[in-house]
Amino acid sequence: MTRISAKIPHLAVAVGLGVMAGVGITDAWGAQERHRCKALAGTHQVVTLPTFWGHSSFCLDRRYL
Repeated sequence: MTRISAKIPHLAVAVGLGVMAGVGITDAWGAQERHRCKALAGTHQVVTLPTFWGHSSFCLDRRYL
């Protein structure tokens, strides 16, 4: 039987790795959206919003803005 005090460090490491993965995925997604918008500069615009993981970038058609 494992004590609860032994499981706390494992849980903390798992949560920390999950948060770091979320931040990395959000940053990679934002970079991809910014790069995609460069090709569509005439009709689209990059919109950046603050989120839980950091700032997220989205490439939106100007008709929706």
